[in-house]
Amino acid sequence: AFGSYGFALDVGTTTLAARLYDTNGKLLAKGSRLNPQTSWGADVVSPMEADLKGQGEKLSWAVRAAVGNMAEELSAKAGISPGDIDAVAVTGNTVMLHLLTGTSTEPLSHAPFAPRRLFGETVAAAELGLASLQPAAAVYLAPCAAAFVGADLVTAVAASGICKTGATQLLADIGTNGEMALWHKGGLYCCSTAAGPAFEG
Repeated sequence: AFGSYGFALDVGTTTLAARLYDTNGKLLAKGSRLNPQTSWGADVVSPMEADLKGQGEKLSWAVRAAVGNMAEELSAKAGISPGDIDAVAVTGNTVMLHLLTGTSTEPLSHAPFAPRRLFGETVAAAELGLASLQPAAAVYLAPCAAAFVGADLVTAVAASGICKTGATQLLADIGTNGEMALWHKGGLYCCSTAAGPAFEG
């Protein structure tokens, strides 16, 4: 039987961050670790280049294994089995979600930068090879807006509530891939840039 625990995951270019909740929304455990895909390069372009050279399966396997390990680690902290997790919510930039799901990043590597998928879909944990979870656990892959305006910005906008006010507001997600969203007079304007090098020297 399902245990009714939720696992929230942000697949960042450099860092994986996760939280484990019960059905009442109580935070049970949290953790983070380096995204193993950084061994191919600590920017968003290097993993894409590796994918184009036929290493996509290795990239997918690496991040899926890390996610599975995090689910086990957080479950142990909370005193439950990872098999009790029956719902997973995943966010991340468009490239990271392509690599997680084993979807080719080739269309993202050149103009017009048209992604194969913009997600906003639910798949079973078994489809992603997350063996430590219930095979039928629902994994929601949050929607992306464009090739380099990912689900990480979309979920940040939703969580912040900036679109529910009349004020002009700016939200910035400054990670390896930096994204901004400006809410102004009923319109939402987004952009992205490679922010990592500005902080990494």
